[in-house]
Amino acid sequence: MKIVGIVAEYNPFHNGHKIHILETKKAVGGDVGIVCCMSGDFVQRGEPAIFSKHARAKAAIAGGADLILELPLPWSLSSAESFAGGAVGILGEIRCVDYLSFGSECGEVNPLYTVASALLNTSVSEQILCELKTGVSYATARQTVLTRNIGELAAVLESPNNILAIEYIKSLIINSYDMKPITFLRFGAGHDDDSDDEQFRSASYIRADILSGASVSDFIPAAVLEIINSEIKNGRGPISTEKMELMLLSLLRMKNRDV
Repeated sequence: MKIVGIVAEYNPFHNGHKIHILETKKAVGGDVGIVCCMSGDFVQRGEPAIFSKHARAKAAIAGGADLILELPLPWSLSSAESFAGGAVGILGEIRCVDYLSFGSECGEVNPLYTVASALLNTSVSEQILCELKTGVSYATARQTVLTRNIGELAAVLESPNNILAIEYIKSLIINSYDMKPITFLRFGAGHDDDSDDEQFRSASYIRADILSGASVSDFIPAAVLEIINSEIKNGRGPISTEKMELMLLSLLRMKNRDV
């Protein structure tokens, strides 16, 4: 059996996630086990996940995964570099994962690997530090230096999923993990894209639909939809920052201002 690792938030699990798992199994071939490292009750932007980690783990299993491991809070709330490093570290340290599968706007591993390797080059790091001293942002400094060193390939850093993919590969290189990276071209709706696609919509817009009470049956696998509906029926979701606002304000007002 081949074991494939996937890093995810599944907030919530949707058709695009199911296709990713299916395509991963098809690409690897044979008997494939899917191990996911998933954020817990809070996700990368610091927001609460729309459903609990237990419900989302159950949904991922219903969607084709075999084992869900939790990415601890300090990493799930961190930058792309720490988020990726924490998740890849967990998958690497269980010492049984053969592949790391992820989506990207690039759709090819080689360009991502070239950029990741360049960012780990000491000379490139020193050049970025010099650029930062001019007062530009880190992203601008990094783009300027990489363009200088590797030319047009630096453009892959302009897309969010490519950035995360590069951080995954960097972690693989730094830690010498024996996991082969495989990537798939992202399709359908982008991260915050309000697409009219009949099957695929971004997680952010699916969350908005769930919070408004709109139907999401076209964008969520049937088995996962049953879990979501059960959570809602039993009053365990959907969860949002707005719904937590009164509780958070109350807790803050009870605190001693000197603390």
